[in-house]
Amino acid sequence: MKISRIVIVLFISATILVAVNIYITLGAVNKSEHATFERKRSLITMDASSRLLSNIIDAETGIRGYILTGEKNYLEPYWTAKDKMVADLKTLHDVMLEDSSQQTLIHAIEPILDKLMVSYASYIQLESNHHNDEALARLKLGLDKKLMDEIRQLIRKFEKSETASLAQREEQFDYRLSNLSLVNTTSSIMILLMAMFSSLFIYRESRQRILSQDQANKDLLEHNLDLSKEVLMRQKVEIELRIAAVAFESQEGVFVTDSDSLILRVNNAFTQITGYTSEEAVGQTPRLLSSGKHDPTFYANMWKEITHNDAWQGEVWNRRKNGEVYPEYLTITAVKDGSGMVSNYVASLTDITKSKAASEEINSLAYFDPLTHLPNRRLLVDRLEHALATSGRSRQCGALLFLDLDYFKTLNDTLGHDAGDTLLQQVATRLTDTIREGDTVARLGGDEFVVLLERLSEQVIEAAAQTQDIAEKIIVVLNQSYQLGAHEHRSTPSIGATVFSGNEETSGELLKQADLAMYHSKDSGRNTVRFFDPVMQEAITLRADMERDLRKAIEHNQFQLYYQIQVSSSGQALGAEALIRWLHPSRARHDFAV
Repeated sequence: MKISRIVIVLFISATILVAVNIYITLGAVNKSEHATFERKRSLITMDASSRLLSNIIDAETGIRGYILTGEKNYLEPYWTAKDKMVADLKTLHDVMLEDSSQQTLIHAIEPILDKLMVSYASYIQLESNHHNDEALARLKLGLDKKLMDEIRQLIRKFEKSETASLAQREEQFDYRLSNLSLVNTTSSIMILLMAMFSSLFIYRESRQRILSQDQANKDLLEHNLDLSKEVLMRQKVEIELRIAAVAFESQEGVFVTDSDSLILRVNNAFTQITGYTSEEAVGQTPRLLSSGKHDPTFYANMWKEITHNDAWQGEVWNRRKNGEVYPEYLTITAVKDGSGMVSNYVASLTDITKSKAASEEINSLAYFDPLTHLPNRRLLVDRLEHALATSGRSRQCGALLFLDLDYFKTLNDTLGHDAGDTLLQQVATRLTDTIREGDTVARLGGDEFVVLLERLSEQVIEAAAQTQDIAEKIIVVLNQSYQLGAHEHRSTPSIGATVFSGNEETSGELLKQADLAMYHSKDSGRNTVRFFDPVMQEAITLRADMERDLRKAIEHNQFQLYYQIQVSSSGQALGAEALIRWLHPSRARHDFAV
């Protein structure tokens, strides 16, 4: 605080000194300029007086030469000198008019200048009139000589006065310069002291201001950081809101409800799927879309899962505004507030009509025959395994009927494959209409069909009798004529049957048994049914083993050729019998006559 006061006092003092110094300096400068002007004026007057003296000498020379010789050629320099004298006298007169101390000399110059001008004019007139009065000329020249003496005396007075005045001005100027130097030195010292104390004060104040500014900058930086965080947070929120808005207007239908299930908002996809506009849906409940296909238990289980897991998803059947019932995949999510209470429900729905149809088509292609729309081998095996498991639990028997259409290849070769396909479709329809509810008709391929019978008697003999009755009904139905375009056709089936109880045998073994029984039916004259018999199975097995061993015999050269001579009763050779002997490593020897 004391330093501040000292600095203020020094500052005021220095300001006063500077002001005084400026005033004195301006005065000195003005006087210096005035002195400079005086010097300049003195130099001009001295120079003019010097020239004037020189011209007087030239004029007097011309006068003496003319008086002595009478030659007019001396008048030329005389007139020239007089011209210059007039100019110099006018210069002296004009310069001295600015100096009040030279009034006496000014009054002395004016009559002399007038006389000189009159004299100059008279000579010019004399010359122009071509007068040649030498006496008058000499008189005039004598008067001019006196006039020049007066001018010479005037110049001496002027030089004497001007020299004294110039010396006095120089002395005054040196005194003022010394005073000005002292004032300037004092002022400089005071200004230097003031500058030192001011610098100290400014340094201290600047340091405090810098510290204060640093703190302010720090606070400002922290504030800016907070603002930056807030801006980033707002930008993040805006981005999330934009993303949420874009997500809300997705291809899935979306509607938002409050905690009481009143619809608050729907998106465009919701309107496209359901047909209800935002104005029609807002304020309603999701029961607006109910199709009536789900019982109250379905919705109770749905809300139970939403309450427990805060979400539910699954397939539902809903109804559009135009009354059309359609399948959709629905997802419901509960939104909770900070206290954990449900504030909203967000539901998204997708129309799965096309995907469900595609799924059904894929399922149909995977499990059904595309021509007859009957179950294919894969679905038949799945149902057969399920029937085996059911039979094992219930102890009820089941049966398989393997059907093959007789001479089906001949039909394709004569009437074409289109007629054959039509026959297969009509056979499939007749089989489906003939069997009991719960039984299965499948097409394995070509003209082969399989009928799976379930829930037969627990007694094998009775189950076989039931199977026999159903097979005979099938034969009767399939023996009826078929209309294949313009052709009437009759077809008969060969049926093989096998009965199973429990799951002791696999599905593959049962199909093989029914297939073997079907071939036994063909061997028995076709259009009949034959049951699978273990003795027949053993014979088929031996035949298969025989065929396999015959192939190996050819590969291992197990056949040998023998010729046996045939003779007549008289002993005459009639021919030879060729025999092929099979030398099997483990079987008994076999001979084959050729």
